[in-house]
Amino acid sequence: MVESPHPQAELCQAQRSGPTDRERCPEPARFVIHRHLDSELVVCPGHLGPVV
Repeated sequence: MVESPHPQAELCQAQRSGPTDRERCPEPARFVIHRHLDSELVVCPGHLGPVV
């Protein structure tokens, strides 16, 4: 996990209420999570803990 070099460039990619919710979080992403065998995920501070 690293802090995103362009915090205002992307929105958080996490679902708003959980994995079954189709609505995405509207907050700006501040962190990039690099995942093994999957694409990276950019998230806001509020979703950092639940995603990790």
